[in-house]
Amino acid sequence: MELTADYLNRHSRNNSSYFLDSEKTAAIEETDNLNLWKFKADFIYPHSRTLVWKFGASAQLISSKYTPTDIVESDRFETSDIPTKTSGFTPIVYASAQ
Repeated sequence: MELTADYLNRHSRNNSSYFLDSEKTAAIEETDNLNLWKFKADFIYPHSRTLVWKFGASAQLISSKYTPTDIVESDRFETSDIPTKTSGFTPIVYASAQ
């Protein structure tokens, strides 16, 4: 039996300024946060000398959050002012014979 748990976090804060002819025409400050969790269980069952069963299950959970703040809008440059939050879940079950 093999059990695995894994966690990944990515966090960033970005400041962008847009200039036209040395004049600041737009700006945005953004915060991004990404979380990924993964859990996995693998089992190996030696049935005989010539047959080995391998089976397991895995699940992944991901969530992402985007938060724009301090926006200076412009007609010339597109900047998003919509906060966004997404998440997803992926279950996997498998079996194989070797």
